[in-house]
Amino acid sequence: DGSQRTTMKQWGEILERLYRDSFICENCGEEYFLFGREKNCAICAAEIQRPIVLVGERGVPLFNGMTVFSDDLWITTNHYPVFKVVVTEYDGRFGLENLCVGDVSLNLKNGVSRKFLRGESFPIFLDGEIAVENKKIKFNFGG
Repeated sequence: DGSQRTTMKQWGEILERLYRDSFICENCGEEYFLFGREKNCAICAAEIQRPIVLVGERGVPLFNGMTVFSDDLWITTNHYPVFKVVVTEYDGRFGLENLCVGDVSLNLKNGVSRKFLRGESFPIFLDGEIAVENKKIKFNFGG
């Protein structure tokens, strides 16, 4: 029965999710999934260092130097750069450079809020939330 089979669109969504939710062991290159339960690599036994994930409508694992695009974060047909992952001037913390046309707000749970213009960078705070283009984005650890 053709109506019971997985469609090409569904297969594409499954493969995209597998690609987005995977990362490699920094020590040996073995591939793992963000939401797996492994604590140590099955190949080299090193502790698995899961990346920080930027979560909009979709989750994006962050790696130094990468560019995060609109369609990485949101379900959209638009494709434009939103952030670049950088080392910031804030004690050398891992952060994001604003590549958006408008400003971005970083809001912390303690009530502190700051706007960052295009070209400015801000550190990643796991208790932080980013407001960009009237959308909220959060930080999370994979797993």
